[in-house]
Amino acid sequence: MRTTMLALMAIAAIAHAEVDEKDVVVGDAANFPELIKEGVVLAEFYAPWCGHCKKLTPEWAKAATQLKGKATLIKVDATLETDLGAKYAVQGYPTIKAFIDGGDAVDYEGGRTAADIVAWVEKMSGPAVKPIESADELKALKDGNKLIVTGFFKDAESDDAKAFSKFAKQHRMEYVFASVFDEKLAKADDVTVPSVVVFKNFDNLKDVLQGAFDEEKVVSFLKSASFAKFGEIGPDNYKDYVARDLPLGWLFVDPEDEAATEEAKKAVAAVAEKFGEQISFVWLSGVKYGQMAGNVGLSGKTWPSFGIDNKGEHFPFDEAKKLSSDDFKTWVEDYAAGKLVATVKSEPIPEKATVDGLTTLVGDNFKEIVMDKTKDVLIKFYAPWCGHCKKMIPAYDELAKTFEDNDSIIIAKIDATANDVPKDYGVEGFPTLKLVTKDNKIIAFDGAREAAPMEEFIRKNAVSLQ
Repeated sequence: MRTTMLALMAIAAIAHAEVDEKDVVVGDAANFPELIKEGVVLAEFYAPWCGHCKKLTPEWAKAATQLKGKATLIKVDATLETDLGAKYAVQGYPTIKAFIDGGDAVDYEGGRTAADIVAWVEKMSGPAVKPIESADELKALKDGNKLIVTGFFKDAESDDAKAFSKFAKQHRMEYVFASVFDEKLAKADDVTVPSVVVFKNFDNLKDVLQGAFDEEKVVSFLKSASFAKFGEIGPDNYKDYVARDLPLGWLFVDPEDEAATEEAKKAVAAVAEKFGEQISFVWLSGVKYGQMAGNVGLSGKTWPSFGIDNKGEHFPFDEAKKLSSDDFKTWVEDYAAGKLVATVKSEPIPEKATVDGLTTLVGDNFKEIVMDKTKDVLIKFYAPWCGHCKKMIPAYDELAKTFEDNDSIIIAKIDATANDVPKDYGVEGFPTLKLVTKDNKIIAFDGAREAAPMEEFIRKNAVSLQ
């Protein structure tokens, strides 16, 4: 039996070794900007030890060969190209980013087989803009989509129309694009030419950006127009709200209590009308997502309740007060004016923070210790219930002892479930290890969770040891 298993493992290893990656381009910091300049490009950020990455390798290679001449498939070893990984917010492996004609990176959310990858690229390679020739055709497109971006231009050969088409190719994964070259259709929608119009099935139903096409203005316009001033948040659009990079105002409700829910929604919608460009106002079920309420500094037991989260800083509204009161309006105004002080979820600061070289961080001492510009700090973000976290305790304790007498290196840990952690650290799972250098650069550790690799990582990256 053992002999058979060893033979099967050997065959699998040989099969993996024989994967022909001749059409996969190896990306690095030097060639990456040039590689993503034109056409459809998919970049896989991987780690050599990652099992999911190894499983993807043959599919990636097949897709690269099938798509040769149509798209470029890149692989980037993110354990070596750490700056590239940081630039594109790579938090796990494999991470696949898509680029079209040099546009901004977006998450590839297609399948992981060669057939899925090829199908996705072919879909992205068709026309990015749908030409509209009748009022019925435009109505059908509006009715069939939550939001469409429509360019109204004199003709297809105008500079504005060409710029719009190029822009659409770069952003086709984010929006549905259409173009109109009929002035009668423009007048019917009360639009002057040239204009870019967002038709949507929420808020005021239509937003218009008039004048010659200006990419910077259009990007800003779409970011604003494509979000409801106050809407429901969930797994399908959470990433979009995060990407908007505005503070999030969370309303937690009990859907079963319809009267209280509607009263609270009405109150939040009213302030959203005024502050919707400064804060993303959202609502969700507190009964279902009570843990999120706790993460915003609320009790997680009272509905409706409201709190604002700004990159890990929390501003909970007094749960004893009604959202329909003038106090709530004043509170939001004070937040927008920068008058409120964030609350920090924190365990008590330990009487002795460092024991045997290991420093315990909590919410209230995190910035003081981590932002010390005289030290490099390795932080283990953990959860008490996490099995992997428990498994690495001996190795991490050994690492702490190694640097115990080095005043410029701190080996630290923080219970990320009991303390607020700034979102800049990208903690999405446990354990997460990040080195914060004395010049405040954050570097992720993705190696084996053993003392020797962690020590090597510190010696290579800690500014104090260079």
